[in-house]
Amino acid sequence: MLYQQYVAKKKMLESQNPKGTQNERELWHAIRAKVVSSINSLGFNRSYCVELATKNGEGVDFAVDAGCCASDTYCKPDSQGHKRMYLCKVLTGEYTVGQRGMRVPPAKPGQLSHILYDSVVNDISNPLYFTIFNDTQCYPAYLITFK
Repeated sequence: MLYQQYVAKKKMLESQNPKGTQNERELWHAIRAKVVSSINSLGFNRSYCVELATKNGEGVDFAVDAGCCASDTYCKPDSQGHKRMYLCKVLTGEYTVGQRGMRVPPAKPGQLSHILYDSVVNDISNPLYFTIFNDTQCYPAYLITFK
């Protein structure tokens, strides 16, 4: 069911965004051990991410570079010293710069007020982090456990 929801959202983005838009990316997400089983069965939930909310807004954050996620700041080791990260398929679509406290992305210029950007980033010209606000826009493809 989780993957079917993701595929449905992907088809929607592909139909509404301009041809040539990179709608899907593989990105990294650090996670604590206590929510792994929930993510594996139900997917990502923004309520798990509020404690790590960034200046991009109150969504789910993903990093372009695995090294950014692997630091102890974001990837807390468990009692045995294991850390966990997901390599995810993320529907980033059309994006703009995010702001602290955002709960949804802003509206696209020249569109109706309910036509929103698909995600937000830290830097429009060289994004290191993407934030999404719709839980069906990401799929936890691979769980990596390491020390």
